[in-house]
Amino acid sequence: MNTDYAGGSAVIFDPQSNSMVEAPGTFGAGRTGVDLMQLFVNVSYAWQADDNLNLGVSLIGAVQRFRAQGLAPFANVSLDPERLTDNGHDMSYGFGLKVGLTYDVSDDFSFGLSYQTEQAMSEFDDYAGLFAEGGDFDLPATYTVGIAYDIAEDMTFMVDYQGILYEGVPSVSNPISNLVDGSCFDALNNTLFSGMPSPASGTGCLGGSNGAGFGWNDMDVIILGLEHRDGNDTYRYGLSITDQPIDPSEVNFNLIAPGVIEYHLSFGYTTLIDGDEWTFFGMYMPSEEVTGTSLFDPGQTISFKMHQFELGFAFKF
Repeated sequence: MNTDYAGGSAVIFDPQSNSMVEAPGTFGAGRTGVDLMQLFVNVSYAWQADDNLNLGVSLIGAVQRFRAQGLAPFANVSLDPERLTDNGHDMSYGFGLKVGLTYDVSDDFSFGLSYQTEQAMSEFDDYAGLFAEGGDFDLPATYTVGIAYDIAEDMTFMVDYQGILYEGVPSVSNPISNLVDGSCFDALNNTLFSGMPSPASGTGCLGGSNGAGFGWNDMDVIILGLEHRDGNDTYRYGLSITDQPIDPSEVNFNLIAPGVIEYHLSFGYTTLIDGDEWTFFGMYMPSEEVTGTSLFDPGQTISFKMHQFELGFAFKF
C-alpha cells in the first residue's frame, strides 16, 4: 500500500512567528505519504480425517517494510519526535497461526470454517514515535465461515462471511481524537504551562500506549461466488461487500492510508491446453469516498476517494 502526495499546501501554526502560515505539502512538511509492503509465507499441513471431513493448520511467517514522510508537523504530539517520520524504510517480523476445516454435508453441499490469529510483529523501531505502543503494528485476526452448494452438475454457488478484527490492533484502531481529548498534552502547551521547553506527554500521544491511530473499525465482509465448468473451461464470478471501516471523524490520518473500498467485482477463467492449466483473472473496485471535518480545523472539510483494478494470470504445468 502506497500513497504519495507531491504537491499541495497546508495552513499550520508556526511557533517561531507565533502565527498561522501556509506551508507546502499535505501537512505542511513537503512531500507526504507512506509505503507499506507485506510478505506472508505459509507452512501448511492438511489431512483428511474421514470421507467428509478435511482439516488444516498453517504456521504463518510475516515480514513488513514501512516508510513514512511529511509528518513532521505532528512532532508536537509525539512522544518520540525523532522517530516519527522521514527515517527511511524499517522492517518488522512476526508470525501467526491459521486453522481450518471443510465438511461435506452431502454430495452437493459443504461448509468451511477458518480462524487466523493476530500476527504478533516486532516493532517498527524507526517509527516508535508514530505508531501506538512504541512502534507496534500487529496484523489483525480474521475468521471466515463459508458454504458451497452445487446448484447443477457443472455449477457451484459459494457464500463466505469474514470478520476482520482491526479493533484488536491499537495502532490501526485507536482514534485520532486521543490527541485532543486530554490523553495527550502536546509539547507547545507543556512549554506554555511549564515556562520551559517540554516534550509531549500522555498515553494518547503518537507512540504512546494508547497512541492515536487510524480509527479503523472491525469489518464484516460478505463474499458471493459462482463457478461454472464447461469441459476444459472454468468460469468464475465474484462479488465482495463490506462496511466502511473509516468514520468521517478519522479523515486526517487516513489521507495517507485511504482504504475506503467497499465493493469488489471479480472474474476468472481457467482452461486446459495440452495438459497445462492457464488462468486469467480480473478485479474491479468501484470508487468510494469519505468526507469529514478536520480535527484540527473545524472550518476545513476533507474528502478522499479511491478506486482500484487488478489483472493477472497464472500458469500451472
